[in-house]
Amino acid sequence: MKILIKYLFLFYSSLFISEFSYSQWVQMSGPTGGRIDCMVASNTDIYIGTNYSGILHSSNNGLNWIPVNNGLNYQYGIGALGINGSDIYASLNGAGFYRSTNKGIDWTLMNNSNFSSIAFSNSIIYASTYYGAFCKSTNNGINWSSYYVSNNSIISFLMNGSVMYAGTLGDGVYKSTNSGINWNQCGLALNSIFTLEISDSIILAGTDGYGIYISTNDGVNWIASNSGITNPDIRSILKVNSNIYTGTWGGGIFYSSDNGINWNPSNNGLFNPVIKKLVASNGSIIAGTHYGGVFISTNAGLNWVTKNNGLKGSAILDMKMKDSNIIAGTFGSGIFISSDNGTIWSERNNGLTDAFIYAITISGQNILAGTSNSGVFLSTNNGLNWNAVNSGLTDPFICALTSSGTNIFAGTFNSGVFISTNNGSNWTVVNDGLTNLSILSLAASGTNIFAGTNGHGIFRSTNSGINWSFSGIPNYLILSLNFSGTNIFAGTGSGIYLSTNNGENWTIMSNDLSWGVFTSIINGQNIFAGAGSLSPKLQNKLSALSGIGIYFSSNFGTQWSQINDGFPFDPEIRSIIISNSYILCGTYGLSVWRRPLSEIISIKNISSEIPSKYILYQNYPNPFNPTTKIKFDVPVDSRIRGNDRVVLKVYDILGKDIETLVNEKLNPGTYEVTFNASQYPSGVYFYRLTSDGYNETKRMILLK
Repeated sequence: MKILIKYLFLFYSSLFISEFSYSQWVQMSGPTGGRIDCMVASNTDIYIGTNYSGILHSSNNGLNWIPVNNGLNYQYGIGALGINGSDIYASLNGAGFYRSTNKGIDWTLMNNSNFSSIAFSNSIIYASTYYGAFCKSTNNGINWSSYYVSNNSIISFLMNGSVMYAGTLGDGVYKSTNSGINWNQCGLALNSIFTLEISDSIILAGTDGYGIYISTNDGVNWIASNSGITNPDIRSILKVNSNIYTGTWGGGIFYSSDNGINWNPSNNGLFNPVIKKLVASNGSIIAGTHYGGVFISTNAGLNWVTKNNGLKGSAILDMKMKDSNIIAGTFGSGIFISSDNGTIWSERNNGLTDAFIYAITISGQNILAGTSNSGVFLSTNNGLNWNAVNSGLTDPFICALTSSGTNIFAGTFNSGVFISTNNGSNWTVVNDGLTNLSILSLAASGTNIFAGTNGHGIFRSTNSGINWSFSGIPNYLILSLNFSGTNIFAGTGSGIYLSTNNGENWTIMSNDLSWGVFTSIINGQNIFAGAGSLSPKLQNKLSALSGIGIYFSSNFGTQWSQINDGFPFDPEIRSIIISNSYILCGTYGLSVWRRPLSEIISIKNISSEIPSKYILYQNYPNPFNPTTKIKFDVPVDSRIRGNDRVVLKVYDILGKDIETLVNEKLNPGTYEVTFNASQYPSGVYFYRLTSDGYNETKRMILLK
């Protein structure tokens, strides 16, 4: 009797210790990359500001990146960074102005203002705003004086002693000769000035679409200086020793050794040509790209090397399984492959000339990748090498790929559907009957092909694309299509639809899921959907306003629950895949996350009735060997109280937490979960349900 009391004491004591441990999504080590929005460097310290991963720091010339976000609410991105001595300053989009005095380890909120650029003159901080004001602080950013510049946003800033220049969005360059108190426009009216730099006495202004302008008389006159520049969308200009470097939006990097008169390309090794920021650090030039992460040159731009270790900010637009390998296509970093369920990722870009991968399909032993501007690439050796296969393909923007037998179909953004019967060596357009040629998604089963369009619903072909007819869901964006047996699932801009009769009719699956559904995957009665909130102007399949995360249904779409535990905030999910016993999701800006599939699919909603209170039922059968079912009720008022996390755990006789069966935010309903005790010895076990202040424990017996 004393032994039993001791065991029970240990058991109930341990419940409180283990109550807060639970399963959740875990971020993997890759694919690496990310969107670099701002960057600063001082000596050997480099800091980058990203859109979703906050601020990262490298103290070894970019070999490793460490997140430094303690105290920061970085969900909406980093707008500007600045370094002044040992102090680092950061403006967070929508979240205020912060200061760190210990290399980013800790941050302190100084002011709720938001800035587009930061500069310093001794202890004075200067900052520009998106509402056309120039600001000055003499007390580390606690208080600011504001001076009017323009009705338009200020997006670049240059100091030259007491003379200051401000580049605006669509209103040219402004100049102040009295430390920012008064401002006058000094040229390039109607231009957007993304960057300003000074070289000797020459001022350089980088514009959006019109290249570089230079002024030799303090901004009084400007002349275009673009000889050799093949891309006029200028985003950054940097003076390093006797050279000037400029980063363009899509054309890579150019350099000039004669103060901007002539320019030469500097792109050897630069896989991502969309450059957002250039800085110099300790003899190196660092380039921050749009979703390609960081590239560094140690030889004045002759060669560039990717430096993304620790930078887990890739946008994963598609993932496919090939044998035991996961193939991931990223927006800005090319192709990555994992052979261990996503734990480790290897970059596979040899032969690829386009870093922006929108779609992947597997055809036999071949992998085909669709890009944003270079058509289709083929690999016959698991991604080790790639070759362009575009003969007959008139539109290089590939939004979707699918295969059926020896047929491969490519959906383009402007020119409809193409078919290849020889692994992409030749393509033929197959648009007969298609009334909208902007194809966002494709799915194939035998000779039945479905095409999802950019705002005009779904089209169907029953003869491998020879003819098309309208299938349904008019006036909708069709973001994803998926076959499961005889069922077809369509992810739209407003939820997920189902057809059970080969596309003759479509039905909305549930009003619980009304967001844009970019991807879905079906596992028996279980459906996973990746969602996001769409912009009214969906452009290039990328303009989501915000992430919604992953939704899960255990009853074939009748009811849905959000399962986002572990994410720093609700992410935008673009791809989902099941690899062995794991489910992995590809996010837009947070790379790949993973969790065991058994954590999610073991629970089923078995009734449409809404309970009035929490109830934990006795398991059945009991005794059991080796499986038993546990049923419980979640009442409607759990939503009213605002805390709907339900946790169901199993404990052994000593009170040790041996298994978590449920740890999710559940809608009201009656649920059933299966406990498999095949790995445990015979004996007495306990299971406990907790939620909203409710907790109940019951006993069960495993008898082998």
